[in-house]
Amino acid sequence: MRLCDVATGLSARIASVSGDDRFVSRVTAIGLTEGCAVEVLQNVKNRPVLVHVRDSDVALDRGDCVRIEVEVVA
Repeated sequence: MRLCDVATGLSARIASVSGDDRFVSRVTAIGLTEGCAVEVLQNVKNRPVLVHVRDSDVALDRGDCVRIEVEVVA
């Protein structure tokens, strides 16, 4: 499942980050690494996805979220 498909209020674990080296470097620099837990705070169509990761809230462009594969956790 892609990060942009996770509903508001659900938690997930990052399975993989794909893309060019610049994208992967940028995403990992803000703490989104494989195995990291994230909570989706807001996911509304045509708006950035707001996630809570490592004690920070981060707004991610929907196009970037397509490249981040996650596993939803209960």
